[in-house]
Amino acid sequence: MTWRGFTIQGKWKDLSHLQSFDFVVVIDGQPITLLVTFGNHCFTDEKENGPMLFKNEGRYWSEERYQCSLQLPRLIKDGFVAAYAIAYLNRKQAELYHYTEIYDYAIFFDINKPVNMPNTLRIKVVSAYEIDKWGKETLPKGDPKRIKWILSQRVKGLSAL
Repeated sequence: MTWRGFTIQGKWKDLSHLQSFDFVVVIDGQPITLLVTFGNHCFTDEKENGPMLFKNEGRYWSEERYQCSLQLPRLIKDGFVAAYAIAYLNRKQAELYHYTEIYDYAIFFDINKPVNMPNTLRIKVVSAYEIDKWGKETLPKGDPKRIKWILSQRVKGLSAL
């Protein structure tokens, strides 16, 4: 996804920090390219505190999520592989992952192995937001696993559940 930005209440909100990018990590002794993309839930919510941006999804601009999203690329590049995540099935029975970065910043993502792209994984950051005291109760439960191990499973075409 190519995010440019939006004019919100007369001010340009640049989203170039959420451009897709890739980087290489070593998994099981092999270099693996991670292709990273970001969904609109990283800067929108359903709270109606900003203008409507995605009518079909009922998503509104969220200044709070936008401000937090400024750190997302750095968090993914710097500490992602060494962090721990919980694997779970979403409502559509798709395998997703969740990890909480410092200051209770939740990052939800999926990992897919693109067809005809060996040694490559696509990571889509589906959503990311700060967790308030009520939100902690709704987070996925389970045993955290090192993201490096999850990536290893996904490279092999296996589930992390």
